[in-house]
Amino acid sequence: MLASASCVSPHTAALLTFPRPQVQGPFASTLSAPEMLQIAQLPWGRADMRKPVYAIYMTAPDAADVSSGRVVNQGDKVTGFKVRKVRGHWEIVRGSIYETQAFVTS
Repeated sequence: MLASASCVSPHTAALLTFPRPQVQGPFASTLSAPEMLQIAQLPWGRADMRKPVYAIYMTAPDAADVSSGRVVNQGDKVTGFKVRKVRGHWEIVRGSIYETQAFVTS
């Protein structure tokens, strides 16, 4: 019997089970796939943020508005936050995390 081991972290494994975040905005084309995954990992391990990341709106090549949480019904809570690329790594902008209700449109 063969045993297998994974080199994928639990956070990355969880990211791979969710649909990829929708990337939009005037600078959407500047965000690479690895950078998108880096942004999507930011809420994991934080109790103050809902998961997973479902939308990234690129406001500049090094800045974005991000939405996370599971939207199933009108009024479900979601987390919004801003990220910036600092020295080649994406990080959450201090003081930018907020919670709001989602509005589902059809």
